[in-house]
Amino acid sequence: MTFSLAAIAQQIGGELRGDGNQLIARVRDVEDAGEGDICVIIDRRFVRQLDRLTASALVLPAGFPPPDRPVIIVANPRRALIRLLALFHPEDPAPAGVEPGALVAGDAALGEGVFVACGARVEAGAVIGPGSAVHANAVIGRGAVLGERCVVFPNVTIYPGV
Repeated sequence: MTFSLAAIAQQIGGELRGDGNQLIARVRDVEDAGEGDICVIIDRRFVRQLDRLTASALVLPAGFPPPDRPVIIVANPRRALIRLLALFHPEDPAPAGVEPGALVAGDAALGEGVFVACGARVEAGAVIGPGSAVHANAVIGRGAVLGERCVVFPNVTIYPGV
């Protein structure tokens, strides 16, 4: 899967400087990045090495001297790295539906594409937003409301009315 630098800049909320049509195939660390890769510079200790890096593009915090390659300037490079990793390595969505062995109250409202795993319990009046997943042994308390695309991991309890 490849993305243009323009699309990447939009996804991570950065300012693109350079060719927005350049395609990027991977997120790599500074030492291993090469052609087709993007890396995120978080630390000022790399400022002297910017011209020696072989990545096709860099994500830099504001205030770094721009090197002679495309860059995306961001306010928070750690947050940008998290967004980059999510873009290039999206989680596999849970399959929609209620597994056998899950307990769902008759008046609980499940949005479109909701997944409820075996052993999970959704109590009366609970509302689970579209695309959400409730994993094994999780409990959604009476009247609790989950928004869109929430993930409740195994053994987590969302207390009543939350």
